[in-house]
Amino acid sequence: MLVAMANNKLIMASAVMGDVGPFICPCCRLPVIYKHGNYRIPHFSHKAKANCFGFSENESQSHLKGKLTFQRQLTAIGCHVEIEVTMAAIEQRADVFLPDDRVVLEYQCSPISFTEIHRRTVNYHQLDNDVIWILGDYHRAKALRSEMVAKFAKFQAQLGFYIIFYSAVNDQFWLFYQLKEVAGKIERQTRQFETLPKVLDFMKHYRQPTTKSQIQNKVSLLNQLRRIQQSNVLRNNTYRDMVAACYQSGKLFVGCPMVCHDKWWIGTPVFKQSILCWKVWIVLELFERREVMCLINS
Repeated sequence: MLVAMANNKLIMASAVMGDVGPFICPCCRLPVIYKHGNYRIPHFSHKAKANCFGFSENESQSHLKGKLTFQRQLTAIGCHVEIEVTMAAIEQRADVFLPDDRVVLEYQCSPISFTEIHRRTVNYHQLDNDVIWILGDYHRAKALRSEMVAKFAKFQAQLGFYIIFYSAVNDQFWLFYQLKEVAGKIERQTRQFETLPKVLDFMKHYRQPTTKSQIQNKVSLLNQLRRIQQSNVLRNNTYRDMVAACYQSGKLFVGCPMVCHDKWWIGTPVFKQSILCWKVWIVLELFERREVMCLINS
């Protein structure tokens, strides 16, 4: 761990000078030892094996370096940054905490189960903190598979699903974004960065470029809306059942939400009716369930 208490004050291991001590763990209040050397980042370690929920005795040098790197780079741009913050209410210790933004950065350098990731994330959310997982060299060296995406990916409207990596060996960041599964394979876009603030700035200002296919999709959407209206006027059978279902729910089929028209469902199974009808049916079910819940709650 990088922080301890001396004379009832928190002190960073990197700030220890001269004969200062004794040192106490801020979490379990047991004695800890200051360690440093030519090939070792200054840190504190428990004198004996302790049952301390906040700190791990086998923390790697890469993990230590990563936390210090995040703190240094974010502090340089004016962020208030705290490391190894013990949150006693949930019995967890945040690797890096930005209290002004209520954001926790977890630097994961070793294997971890989905259950544990979920538990920690939910706990942070209980304290109104968002959490971003940044993966180390262990995960960077592995193939990008669905399991990794399910564990660590976050979603942002413009970036889509994304994962951040930091290599303590190369001192480099990578951002994998627009993650999606195509024919059983995870596809992505990749950007490399020198610092974490540059990663966050890119994420903040990124806007998905308008492509030729997107323009074509808008034209297709207008054509589809025109066909729906014409079909209703001519009383064709194509959308008759769905028009009737919408009418029974007090809705108009021609006014279905735009999400029903998007192209995200390319590659889905073939349905008996058009994919548009299937999505409208889903929306109607959601509306009905919400109205039932409103009646129950009232």
